[in-house]
Order: sequence, then structure tokens, then C-alpha cells
Amino acid sequence: MTLGPLTLPIPCAVVTGALGSGKTTLIRDWMRLPEMAGTALIINEFGEIGIDHLLVSSAVETTLLMENGCLCCSLRGDLVDMILNLFGAVERNEIPPFHRILIETTGLADPVSIVRDLTSTPILKGKVLLASVATAVDGVLAQAGLEGDPVAINQVAQADICLITKTDLADPLALDALRETLSAINPLMAVYEVRGGKAPPGDLLYSGKTIRSGAILPAEGARHGHHSHEIHGGVQSWSTTLDHPLPWSGFRNWLDMVYSLNAAAMLRMKGLLWVAERPRPILVQAVGPSVAPPESLATWPEDRRCTRLVMITRGLAADALARSFSDTVMYRCVSAERNPGELEE
Repeated sequence: MTLGPLTLPIPCAVVTGALGSGKTTLIRDWMRLPEMAGTALIINEFGEIGIDHLLVSSAVETTLLMENGCLCCSLRGDLVDMILNLFGAVERNEIPPFHRILIETTGLADPVSIVRDLTSTPILKGKVLLASVATAVDGVLAQAGLEGDPVAINQVAQADICLITKTDLADPLALDALRETLSAINPLMAVYEVRGGKAPPGDLLYSGKTIRSGAILPAEGARHGHHSHEIHGGVQSWSTTLDHPLPWSGFRNWLDMVYSLNAAAMLRMKGLLWVAERPRPILVQAVGPSVAPPESLATWPEDRRCTRLVMITRGLAADALARSFSDTVMYRCVSAERNPGELEE
């Protein structure tokens, strides 16, 4: 689909991270790379005077500043309007065409509502496509922050990509502990280390190699296993890997039940399902309480046909998820083996 000189939908990436984690430095370096040419950059700063955009605008033809508010609350509607204004400005030849959007949030922003706006706002449907959410994590200071800051935990829990910054300044043992904490919070995300200020290629955000737009990482542990981890701030992760097909109706009803009863507790969900009624893998995912429509993928990643599901929650016991999954979905699996016709829709 095209809109004048633009080819739609435009992939959009969101970069979050605590204050001082190095987001602006990463973006400044990314915007100097040839592969990031044609990127429209939206920077959100909390305060009446914006500075970050001055540090990166010299490298970007289209840089917009949203100041004196936070994208996840007071400026949410402004983000949608700004994206629409970008399209209008290209049509009016006021700015050059762009083929991707990069949004830098304030360090105070929780990504949930931003993701919801980008994926669920009707007027943006077909115009933008969320490619990834990346979070910058300070390799020196993050461990303490993750122990007591719900926003910092949310930024990690809802990310597809994690960039650990300042690793050359960090103690190796402290880095090991930080990696373990990050993996416990979000076993789904890909983790990269930034050493000597050298970031990975910026097109990683849009390459399709991230969790959001393609393959899912295997759940931890052995096949047929159910595993849970409890970490700081009441956040827990639960994962399962199964080598037999699931009934779609049983899984759908269980997922509806989980999110209707515990929406406020859900931080992130990702699953690649082997569904009895479908030959292709079914991708299911959610950020916060917003569950995306299921997506049928063309092929099985790594030619491995199995169900892999990960849920990250706060204040909801992983054992409770495991029990409800076993009592509903797994029970339907047994019923399907005995009476396969009952699951046909």
C-alpha cells in the first residue's frame, strides 16, 4: 500500500529505558549509520525545555520533539497526532519521505500504553506497524533500580530487545548478576551488550529478527515442562513447552479467562502454538492487558513443531497459571485424544 511517496505500513520501533541509561547516546550513534537513513525520529522529554533532540537532530532530517509530558500518560493522544502529522507533512512536501519511525520515550514512560496506541488505534491501522520495543539498561546502576522501580521492571518485561549499556565500566560479577535478573524478568527478549559506546546495528530494531515480528525463543527447560521464576517487585515468569497439539478452543477460552480475571497483573505474553486445527504455527502475544489478534505464521522456526508459551506477570502466582493451564487446556487435550470430533468448530 502506498500513500503518495510513502510505502505503508511504516515500521515503528520504540526505545525505552530509565533516566541516564544511555538511550540518547544509542540513538545518536544509530542515526549516523547509513542503514538508518530515512528514519523519522520522535523524542519525548519530560520537562519544559527539551535537550535530547538537540544532541541527535544534526544527524536526522526529520526530528520531532514532544516535551513537558510523558508519552504513556499526558501525551498519548499527541503521539498519534504527531505520527499522522508526519504523513501529512510528506504529502505536502514539507519534509522528505521516510520509511521507518523511531520513538524515544522519557525514562519515566511505561511502554504498555504506547504499544496499545501504536497497535490498536483505528486511525493508525495500516499506516504503522510496531516492529520492536527496545530498552536500554545501565550496566552499572540497573541492578539496584530493578529491585525497587516498577517502571524499570515494566520496561524490561515488555521489551523485545535489551541493550545493556556501559558494560566496559561495570564489574564483571555485577554484570553476571544483572544478566540473570534480566533473563528472569523477561526470557523472551534478545540481550545485547554495549561496550565502549559501540551499539549494535540500528536496523536490528526493524530486521524481523526480534521476538515481536517473528520467531519466539524456546521456553526454558525440557520439553513438556512447566517452569516458573519469581523475581523482584512481585514479577514472575511462567513458561511451558509441549510436543503435542493443543485444541484452539480450549486455549482461547483459557486465555480469555486469564486476561479477564487478571488483566492488571499481566505484563507480557508470547506464544507459538501447535494447534490441532491448524497446520501452521499460531503466534499469540500481548503487552500489558492488550492481547493482539492471533497470527498464522508461514513456517515453523527451526523446523521444530511444538508449543512454546511464556507469560510475565506481577502479583499473579506462576503456579496458579500452571494449574489453570493444566486444568483447562491440558484437560481438553486429553478429551481430544478420546473424542477428537468434539473440538471441531
